Amino acid sequence: MYEQKLMDLKDRITEFSPNPSPEICTIAKFGTLLNEINRIVIKENADLVLMGTQGMTADPKGNYGSNTLLVIRYVNCPVLGIPSKYKFSRPERILFPSELSLGYQCRELKMISFLANSYRSKLHLLYISDVDQLSLRQVDVKEYWEYRFREREQTYFHQKSGCIPENINGFIHDHDIDLVVMVNSTHTYIENLIRTSTIDREGLNTTIPFLILQNLPR
Repeated sequence: MYEQKLMDLKDRITEFSPNPSPEICTIAKFGTLLNEINRIVIKENADLVLMGTQGMTADPKGNYGSNTLLVIRYVNCPVLGIPSKYKFSRPERILFPSELSLGYQCRELKMISFLANSYRSKLHLLYISDVDQLSLRQVDVKEYWEYRFREREQTYFHQKSGCIPENINGFIHDHDIDLVVMVNSTHTYIENLIRTSTIDREGLNTTIPFLILQNLPR
């Protein structure tokens, strides 16, 4: 039954985008979601896990269900979550909310750089903190980010801390953002944001795709 559903999905993808370059393989496995995804990520040296997201209810504020959040938190690979009602639009404006405390992995930024160059995207780096002056470490992270995206138009913004989801939501709305990129790591506001209760309670915008990087050497 599941094999047939996967084949039907493959046919739909091929019909929607008849590109002969990517090879589409279907896999049906018995096991836990996290273990099987991690196993395939390691075996295939995957660059990205792509998931459609739908919360436990039809509430548009709860599009990121528990399975997606578990994968984001524990799978050792960048995860792109696509809300169930999202309709594709070119990612012309990409937002990076960041504390600038964690460096980015070259492999992950290379993937995003390819995407940004393909769509001629404009990139926004949003630093959220009550501290105005950057530390030497933060300056290094910012300069490396700017270097990796040197071929694209960039803007840098600094906002005072407050309600982090409100800051991000406001920026998404004001700048018509198409894609949000964040780094998942311990002891950061991103780690707290991707908990189910926080997203549901504080209302992080989940109507556009979110790409969560894992900051792991691979």
